Amino acid sequence: MYTFYTDKTEIFECNISLQGAKLTDSKARLILESDDYNLVFYGAITKDGKCTIPVKKLKSVLSENTKGKVKLEVIAEDTYFEPWADDFDVETSKKVQVEVKSSNKTPIVESSEKKIKVTVNNDLNKVTQDFVDILNKKGITIFTIKEHSKFINKVGSLLIERYNLKESDIPQLINDVIKRL
Repeated sequence: MYTFYTDKTEIFECNISLQGAKLTDSKARLILESDDYNLVFYGAITKDGKCTIPVKKLKSVLSENTKGKVKLEVIAEDTYFEPWADDFDVETSKKVQVEVKSSNKTPIVESSEKKIKVTVNNDLNKVTQDFVDILNKKGITIFTIKEHSKFINKVGSLLIERYNLKESDIPQLINDVIKRL
């Protein structure tokens, strides 16, 4: 049984050998026959006999679990051939299944007395990673920081300026860079 999908385009491929006619002058098509629809997809045959037929997403035409017959038709000059046929079904390639279990937990009650605000500074993480990457490329380690202090100060100043960091972010940046080295 051949499977087609509702949610993805695919390429039907096969090899064809033909005697008495030129492959380049031949045509190929794939026919899907179901109870509700008959679909035709046209393809091409190369001179070495490789046949490719694009089959578009079937979502808007055939539903999942549709079954039917599929056949390959080849027309060589003025002769019709049906060299291959099979049953087909239609599936969805991507599926999600959710199982919700009931719970007896009491719901969380929001209080207006105290609130916590959390802010994540992604810029500081980006600056830290950029800083560490530059130091690693120069071969600077935790043990060679003192020898390269002028270079480190210059790079740090440039990154702080580029990312518009606040002065209060600088101690955190230094600590994070040292931890990552």
